[in-house]
Amino acid sequence: MLEPNSSSKRRILLCSTVGGFTHAAPILELGAVLAARGHEVQFGANSGQEHWTSNYPSITRLHSFGPALPDADAEAHYARMIPWRPSDGTGPIMESKYLFDSYWPDTWFHLREIMLDPDTKLDMIIADFFVEAAAKDMMIEFGVPIAVMWPQMPYLLAPVSYIPGQPGFQVERHGVKHAVPLASKPNPLVFVNSFFGLEPAKDLPPLMQVVGPILGDEYSPLDEIYQAFLESHDKTVYVALGTHITLPRVELMKLLNGLVMALDAGHINGVIWSIGKSARQNFDRSAQVEGPNGGKILVADILDEKHPDIRVPSFAPQRAILEHPNTKLYLTHGGGSSANETLFHGNSTLILGFFFDQLANSARLVEAGVGLAMDKFHFTADEIADKIGRFISDVDGSFGSNAERMERIARVASRRKELAADMAEEVIFDPKLRSAGGRALRPMHLQTANMRMPVWKARNWDLWFVSVSALAHARRLDLGIFRFVWAIVYDAN
Repeated sequence: MLEPNSSSKRRILLCSTVGGFTHAAPILELGAVLAARGHEVQFGANSGQEHWTSNYPSITRLHSFGPALPDADAEAHYARMIPWRPSDGTGPIMESKYLFDSYWPDTWFHLREIMLDPDTKLDMIIADFFVEAAAKDMMIEFGVPIAVMWPQMPYLLAPVSYIPGQPGFQVERHGVKHAVPLASKPNPLVFVNSFFGLEPAKDLPPLMQVVGPILGDEYSPLDEIYQAFLESHDKTVYVALGTHITLPRVELMKLLNGLVMALDAGHINGVIWSIGKSARQNFDRSAQVEGPNGGKILVADILDEKHPDIRVPSFAPQRAILEHPNTKLYLTHGGGSSANETLFHGNSTLILGFFFDQLANSARLVEAGVGLAMDKFHFTADEIADKIGRFISDVDGSFGSNAERMERIARVASRRKELAADMAEEVIFDPKLRSAGGRALRPMHLQTANMRMPVWKARNWDLWFVSVSALAHARRLDLGIFRFVWAIVYDAN
């Protein structure tokens, strides 16, 4: 029996390397919950990423896992993927995979150093999915429990027939001999930073939990400029295509023309477009867009915010803007964080997805009844203006009602970061107390029995074989009896 003052404090490492802050944010939020429960929470990342923890004072120690992904390599990756189409094959994708996988050795080496030192040895690792391979290596070599955070349902895990699937080369030279098991159910704890309603519902094993949307309880408020703009523009569209999307000049002009056309048509009366430095440089400042009554508007005037109804900041307080009731529509690339935020704040969504989860989220938001999608290769300015008009008019009220429905679901689901912390504690307290002398005395309580069985036993192939054999023998017996009786009757006649 636990004593009232017994200590349950554990040392937990959060890990996020390649992928950017959006990958680190959910595990840092989870770490804050665990720290509030008395655990010692540390953070591991690449050099230069230490500032990610600036809003998380509960982090007690930082670990550097080597150099970060250079900006030039990251930009080359996004430049490859923006024009990618399925008919191009997997070549560009594999080139990016090789890039991300090249950070495994540094992560593996530093995690191993931490585990080998008794003063720093960990009780649990919670990793972003880009760090999954190195975290699994620690689980196999040292027996440390791990949890992996995915932004959507993981590829190939817990597959079901009614949902389509989605589509380590350096280990030997580093002396790693063990194999990482491949199974349809996870061995470590897997968190999905999404929720049913956005994700299609399906059965999940106990070690796989949908815990999203994991969002911060606080966010940057509106300053006086944004507050005044939104108060004076009651039909505002907010545009943000993510930090890494840098569109060519032609596509940028399509977007700008479409937004100005929507303004001229009266569908909306305000635009806030958050445009990063690199994307801003792709505009032709000397170009012009069609204004009202056949007039012309200079692109430079729009970028310099001389247009009274358009704001184009380099950074905007996104969640505060989405929360404002006068923000009627969010034009987004459909990334995981953006999808979670737009649903949490109850916005309708016009999606222009480019790659990976953005394309999947585009389909999910449309299916949820809160979005309309555009094709990155074929969208037009007219299409943008027309679809904005459809959202604002909302003739049958379906966009508004579905946005409210999904907002209510998302806000309830957002409490599940407490469930994620509960699951992490279940897993962290389990191994030491079911083991003796380095040997497990019993299986993990959350692991389903079929994962410890050979496939023929887990799928009852032996029972099927016996049953089919018995039926075959019974059929032969019935046939033999029939022939015997028939022979007697025949002889009697």
